[in-house]
Amino acid sequence: MEYTIMTSQGDTTIKVYHDSNFEQLTVPVEGQVITVWVDPDNWVLNKVGSITVGVEETENPVFFTFGPNPATESVKLFMANTTDEVNISILDITGKTMKEVRESGETISLNTSDLPQGSYFIRINDGEASFTRRLVKM
Repeated sequence: MEYTIMTSQGDTTIKVYHDSNFEQLTVPVEGQVITVWVDPDNWVLNKVGSITVGVEETENPVFFTFGPNPATESVKLFMANTTDEVNISILDITGKTMKEVRESGETISLNTSDLPQGSYFIRINDGEASFTRRLVKM
């Protein structure tokens, strides 16, 4: 998806690959942001033909991002909506729990050096809600 960011210093177009329905992006730009255009050349809208407006989304209290992905020795989890203690599970593709820890904070470091190479899921649960993302271990 392309985004054009118009600032008091000019405009910048960036291309972002999205792999989930909700993602937070931080884009450093010079000057004050005046406006942001989503899909400025209508590539997506022309292909899809329509856009849905007014869909209400609920904010997941345990939404997180993490990196690096693929991981080698460790990953850092960045909690978007909570700093409370949460259960963190790493599951293999069959759903078997490979690692489980209980941590808290805005940024959590998770050791992955003991995991074999492969695809996994990181699931965070606060007792009421959970959120899962895919992890590749190299």
